[in-house]
This record gives sequence, structure tokens and C-alpha cells, in this order.
Amino acid sequence: MNRKDVVCWLETYMREAHGTAPFSEIAKAAAEHGISKDQLKRAKKELRLTSVNHEFQGAWYWQLPQETHEPARSQNTPERKKRFVMDPAFAPIAELLDPLNSPEVISQKLNISINTLNDWRVKGIGPKYVKIGRNIYYLRDHVLEYLQNHVYSCVKDSKEQKS
Repeated sequence: MNRKDVVCWLETYMREAHGTAPFSEIAKAAAEHGISKDQLKRAKKELRLTSVNHEFQGAWYWQLPQETHEPARSQNTPERKKRFVMDPAFAPIAELLDPLNSPEVISQKLNISINTLNDWRVKGIGPKYVKIGRNIYYLRDHVLEYLQNHVYSCVKDSKEQKS
């Protein structure tokens, strides 16, 4: 596998593992795909993954970098972010969602478990949410923006395909 394929494979693996996975499992899965540990380490560096050991003598985990969140800005400031523009491909999903949705609705409509949504929220890797009192809600635009920003492709560049 070339470098781009290894990076793509590792990124896909990490996202399917919700951003954190034990190195031993990553190395085993990589070996099954013909990827060496050296190739993995180069891909790790390119993706800016971090190594974490949660307990003394415990397993090492690789983690995707945490996404940075901008502080909320006033609606009246000129710096305000532009309104989200939805890709037409997501229109069927938009029709399923109300402007404000509970985690249960998001779970049911997108076929994502409540535990996964909670996990993503705690790790800061899921869609933006609104907390009103003790209740969590997801705005339709935030869910669609999250989905649109998390479309991945492992297709090689056209130059590489010709070779």
C-alpha cells in the first residue's frame, strides 16, 4: 500500500473506533491488510494522532486529535459565522428531522445508538448540541453540517490511478 492508502485506512479505522483504539488492535488489523508498523507510525504522525496510556503498565491507545470549538459569538457581531448551506444530497435526512431534536430522535432517524451519541458528545467529536436545563437537543442544521463535514473517500487521486 502507498502512503496515502495507509493514511486513509488508518483514518477510517480510527473513525469507526470513535476516535480511540488500542495500538495492539490497530497493529493487528493493519497487518491483516499488509501494512507494516513503520507505515502505521508515519500515518499516525501525518494524522496527528496521540498516544495515551490510561493506567500504569496498561495498553497504549491511539487517539484522533480533539476538534477545536470556537466560542459562541453574539448574533449581532460582523464576525458571526455564515449560515450553514446544506448539500442537496442530505435533503432526505433533513426531511426526517425537526428543527430541534432529542437524542432519541437522532438515534432513531440516523440509526446511531444513544450510547454512541453520548460518547461523541463527551469526547467532543459529534454534532453540536444545545443543553437546556438537564436536557440535550440537536439542531437540524448542526446535525446536517456534521454529516456533511464527515463524508470520507478512500479513492486514489486520478494521477495515481493512471499509473
